[in-house]
Amino acid sequence: MSSTLGCAMPHSLMFWAEALAFTRNQAGRPLPAALLAPLRGSTARIAAEWWVEMRYRPTQAAAMYALDVYNDVSWIRLNHYALWS
Repeated sequence: MSSTLGCAMPHSLMFWAEALAFTRNQAGRPLPAALLAPLRGSTARIAAEWWVEMRYRPTQAAAMYALDVYNDVSWIRLNHYALWS
């Protein structure tokens, strides 16, 4: 599956975004471009700005990057039903 998705790390947020798109395609319900593009953009930004170790170092993120991650996570939460249905 990872080679099909083009992402080899199953613990990666980007992996799961691609797995969601792949699963929807396989089920004959591809994600519309209006959802897929922002999903990929959001997961790429989150992956670039946040890493697990930040949980233990709360002052590591600059405010503007923290706001980017917050906004991207908010978009995913707001659109979770449309992404999964």
